[in-house]
Amino acid sequence: MNQNDKRRIQDILELAAELAEYTNEGRERFDSELSQLRAIERVIELIGESASAISSESRATIVNVDWAGLIGLRVMLAHNYQRIKRSQLWVAATVDVPLLAQNLKNFS
Repeated sequence: MNQNDKRRIQDILELAAELAEYTNEGRERFDSELSQLRAIERVIELIGESASAISSESRATIVNVDWAGLIGLRVMLAHNYQRIKRSQLWVAATVDVPLLAQNLKNFS
């Protein structure tokens, strides 16, 4: 794995930690404050952007990550944000991203 890919993975891990800080404030705050929703959306977008910058060769070696889904979520958030349900975004933030971070820890 090249150094650029390792940096992008490190970016994802740092963003996942940032996201955990937002979600630790709870679902109620997420549901009630638009700024919280927007912050979480943006961090997930940045994670998807970092994922898209990882080479296809490196992505192929990390088989337990749904790279296409992750990158697709970023595209959806950036271009069709009005179609994302809050419940889906919450699951991505509290389940999918922490699992992603766990799967990437050994590659940074």
